[in-house]
Amino acid sequence: MSLSLWILAVPGAAAAFYFVEGWASGWPRLVRTYPAGNEQVVRRSAFESGELGVAWQFHGTLTLGACERGLKVSTWLRRPFVVPWEDIRLEQTGGLISRKAQLVFGAPEVGRLRIASQTWDTLKVASASASNRADVT
Repeated sequence: MSLSLWILAVPGAAAAFYFVEGWASGWPRLVRTYPAGNEQVVRRSAFESGELGVAWQFHGTLTLGACERGLKVSTWLRRPFVVPWEDIRLEQTGGLISRKAQLVFGAPEVGRLRIASQTWDTLKVASASASNRADVT
């Protein structure tokens, strides 16, 4: 393959990956539904792994933050979104090796995120203590 073909193929493959990732994870819909503002993050957890949408895996690329308004989710090359605490429902926990928390966003459902239960517990406690409100379920 000639060099000029590679110069076109690499950006094309990257763009295709970006669009497939967006479709499979549901990220664009979550950004439209839950746009992020200038929220002050009270607890940040970087380099997290999780599963978003239709089994799209983010391996160590998620940054999760507890804000007074809700859970802030961000990753590389994507706009962040903030899901209000009242729109988050813990649907199930479990996993083969470690416990996982499956968070369902919205009613009706807009998206779902599966992360380590320990991460969810840490963010949940930080948000509750920062805003002096009842515990999030």
